[in-house]
Amino acid sequence: MTKAEKLSVGAIFVGFIAVGYSWYSRRKVKEMYDLIEDTVDKMSRTIDINAPQVIVEAAIDKAVGREVNGIVQSLSRETISRVRADLQKEVKESVVKSYSNIRASVSEEVKKQVSYIDISDLKQEIKDEAKEKVISKFDGDLDSLLDNFNQNLKNVSKIYNSIAGSMTHKPEQIYKIV
Repeated sequence: MTKAEKLSVGAIFVGFIAVGYSWYSRRKVKEMYDLIEDTVDKMSRTIDINAPQVIVEAAIDKAVGREVNGIVQSLSRETISRVRADLQKEVKESVVKSYSNIRASVSEEVKKQVSYIDISDLKQEIKDEAKEKVISKFDGDLDSLLDNFNQNLKNVSKIYNSIAGSMTHKPEQIYKIV
């Protein structure tokens, strides 16, 4: 018999033990339940409870209050939902009906306002704004170019000074071509 077969037989044996124990436990619990139920039934037959009418009425009032509160809340939610849906429907219909009237009046007002615009002032404003933007954009570039030009000018000046210095300090050499 292999190890796996031994484990299988052991698992089956443990399963039978578990089923037997669960059946035994269920039987014991059922016996206890029946005993408790019989005892409660006997006690309820022998004990007479006289609850004052005030306590009974308070309990009834509390239960009725809970039920009424639940029904009122449910109905109020349903009513609010219906009113909201009706309002949304009415608003939508009203907007659809008044759309053409509003559109015509807005169109007229826009035409009227556009007729007041002075095109020459508008052109001048656009030119001024464009000029400001171009100046601000190229201002940094021009500063950079100016710095480069000044640096190059200094370099040329050094070269000329160096040439002039070398010409004044060295004796002239004359080469004859033969």
